[in-house]
Amino acid sequence: MTTLLSTPSKRAKQKAYTAAAFGAPTSELAKRINGNGPSIADLPGTLFLAGGVPLKVNGVSVAGIGVGGAPDGALDEACATAGADALAAK
Repeated sequence: MTTLLSTPSKRAKQKAYTAAAFGAPTSELAKRINGNGPSIADLPGTLFLAGGVPLKVNGVSVAGIGVGGAPDGALDEACATAGADALAAK
């Protein structure tokens, strides 16, 4: 059971890191990956699935929010976006 519970948490952290590092939602980044050769998807600690959004200050990515565990990545990303919007409103 520990493995099942820790997997969404690990994936959420990877999504947050990926969104912060690249300054774009992970769903958008995932669309950029194509082909069979090496790509940015091979970078350690990254995860190019919907559910990560960057937090920006003055247009610069400073952090990310990642959500995992919903049955659909679009739901993960909607939750992450809601969190980012709430922080931006403060």
